This record gives sequence, structure tokens and C-alpha cells, in this order.
Amino acid sequence: MKRILLLIPLAIIGALIYVTFQTIEKKEELKSRLSAFPEIKLISLEGEEVMIKASLIENENSVVIILFNTECDFCAYETKEIVENIADFPPNSRVVFISDEELDALQRFSDKYEFTNYDILSVYQLQKGLAESFGVASTPAIFIYNDLGDLVKQYTGETTASAIINHLTAANDEY
Repeated sequence: MKRILLLIPLAIIGALIYVTFQTIEKKEELKSRLSAFPEIKLISLEGEEVMIKASLIENENSVVIILFNTECDFCAYETKEIVENIADFPPNSRVVFISDEELDALQRFSDKYEFTNYDILSVYQLQKGLAESFGVASTPAIFIYNDLGDLVKQYTGETTASAIINHLTAANDEY
């Protein structure tokens, strides 16, 4: 009986160590996968499947991926600030808003902020899920990639347009 009582805590400790290493391994794999612009399948507002990596990198665009939710107040404030400061974004940059919400909600969001007036702004649906694809549980989350497709900065939470612009400008100057 004493032997069983000794084995139970050892089994629990072993299980906790295993889970901890699995979690660390998954985080490292995700970090490695996101260090270069991800090859993700998106759905345009027109309902077409799009693989945006090739076209963005091919055209030497620096890219800001913003994971958002249309009901998120921080996302709304951030979007408003980006639109207000759109003239300050480098000309070869793109700002890609990605959400796992329904296309009609994304279309209303795009219309509200008049994305069609700006060539560098676009909205896409990610069907796979933000957490699964990008490892984030909350929005907004921002990933800034240079024109070579390398991750230069990642933010979680509301971020000012000036911070995004500064990283885009620095990323363009480095390469």
C-alpha cells in the first residue's frame, strides 16, 4: 500500500513534466513557424480562397497582420487610428486585417472604416481559427513582417499606429 501511495505522486509529477515540455515544444514550433510570413489560406470578402504570402512577398510589400474581432473595442480604436494615419504608412506596406468571424460581419467592418478607399488595407476571413494559426487567445494581435517576409515585431493588445509605422519604416531601412 505504501508503494502505491509513493507511485501516485511520482506519476502526477511525471505527467506534469510531460505536459510542461509538450507546451514549451508547441510554443517553440509556433514561434518558429511565425518567424517567417505564414502560408495561410484566407477567404476574401468576395468569398474567394486566397494564399496571400506569395503575392505580398513577390511585390516586396512589408506586411502588418492584425488579428481582430469586430466586437472588440480595442480593435475598433486601433483601426480608427490606422485609418487616420494611413498617409504616414510606407508606400510599399500592406495592412491585412484577419478575423475568424463571418464574412458579412467582416464586410460591415470594412465598410464602416471605408477600407475600399485605401489600397494598403484589406480584410480576410481565417476559417482555421486565430489561436490555432497564430497562437493568440485575444485580439488585437499584430505581426509585422518586412518585405522579405521575416517577422520584425509582434504585439499583443492595442498598439498605436505610430508604433506600427515606426517598425515598418525600420524594417524597410534595414533591408
